[in-house]
Formats: sequence, C-alpha cells, structure tokens
Amino acid sequence: MNYEELSKTFKKIVRDLILISAVMIVMGLICVLFPGHASLAICYVVGAALCVWGVLRTVVYFAADRALPFSSFSFVQGVVLLVAGVAVLLRPEFLKTFLVYLFGVMLIADGVLKLQYSMDLLRLKAHWWWTVFVLTLLSITAGVIALINPFETVNVLMIYSGICLIVDGLFDIFSLFYIRGVIRSFKDEVAGPEIIDAHVED
Repeated sequence: MNYEELSKTFKKIVRDLILISAVMIVMGLICVLFPGHASLAICYVVGAALCVWGVLRTVVYFAADRALPFSSFSFVQGVVLLVAGVAVLLRPEFLKTFLVYLFGVMLIADGVLKLQYSMDLLRLKAHWWWTVFVLTLLSITAGVIALINPFETVNVLMIYSGICLIVDGLFDIFSLFYIRGVIRSFKDEVAGPEIIDAHVED
C-alpha cells in the first residue's frame, strides 16, 4: 500500500473514531460524577450520538465521488444508525436494562479494534507498535471485568466503568495521533528513495 492509499484509508475512519472516543469520555464522566443517575442520562447520550453518527455517515455518502457509486455503504449505515438513535431516545428504558453489559462489550470491541491497529503498525515497522498492543490488552481486560461484575454495588460498577471509558477514550485519541505520525513517517520513507533516484538521473 502506498502513502496515498494509506492516508485515504486513515481519513475515512478518523472521524468516526474521534466521535466514538468523545462519546466514551462523556459517558465515563457521567458514570463517575453521577453514578446513581447515570443510566438514563447515558441512554440519551448514546441515542443522540447515534443520530449524529447516522447523519455524518449519510452526509459522507452524498459527498462521495460519483465516479464510485457502488463503493460505499455509508447511506445504509447512516439510516440504520439514525433509526437506532431515534429508537433509543424514544425508549431509553430498553437500553437501560442492559447498559452495564454494554460498557463491557464496548471496551472489548474497542480493544479488538486496537489489536488490528497494533498489527498494522507492526507491519509498517513502527517502533512503538507494542504500546497500542498493550492498550489493547488493557481494554479487553477491563471489559471482561465489567462483564463479570465482581463489585458489591451498582454504583461502584458504574464508577469503575466510567473510569475505564474515560481512560480508553483518551487512549484511542492518543492512538490516532500516533498512527497519524507513523503514516507521515511512512510518507518520508517512501519519498526518500524517489528523491535519490531523481538526483541520480540528473
């Protein structure tokens, strides 16, 4: 994969990942600050986030290059996310019943996502790829603990989940900046031989 393809792929996912990280941090703050009343508030946050995400995916579809009409499913994704968001806003009690388990699943899923990033960084021979891999293990472990729920009260579980969500959201933002730096380094490595060849030809 050349630099242009790598950069284009990264730009396609960075908007969604920043939104996900922001939602995780906001939900985490709500859990830590208001553990006794967090469930209903988080349901509304999740519903609103899904609506925003759905609108963004729909906009991306209509803003895409018309020369590639069958290369994206952003419109379907946007509609599904928007419908899900509206459903959560109208019936928040449905999500509230299994919200605690959702936190664990989110942490595990985010850890699996970072696992893919760590392997990609390894393939690009990034020096600090293992830091993302360690963050992956921490995310998955935190998610498993949230699902097992070894805590005595729901409030303690909410505070624990909130701290994990905040830290994981910040880790994701750190990972994005690190990956962007690696991609820029990859550009310099690719450009280097081309510059040398140009001088040789002269």
